[in-house]
Amino acid sequence: TNKKKKPDIVSGTRYRPGGGVAGWDAFRKLTSCGANFLATFLLSTGGASDLTGSFRLYERAALEEILPRVQSRGYAFQME
Repeated sequence: TNKKKKPDIVSGTRYRPGGGVAGWDAFRKLTSCGANFLATFLLSTGGASDLTGSFRLYERAALEEILPRVQSRGYAFQME
């Protein structure tokens, strides 16, 4: 049989048609877009479009494999 592989991470985004946020002023929107542009420029994102606050679902096995390798000292950005 030809079974499709389930993804390890599913991510929602504010930056695709139908996405967005309510109640943000222009400065907040600009800050969010700027942070996402910078993160996309500096990191290998694999096509992700919302790195600073998207809704994410993780496969448990993926988290169990990744989390032991994560090391943060002091302030940790949520893109980790």
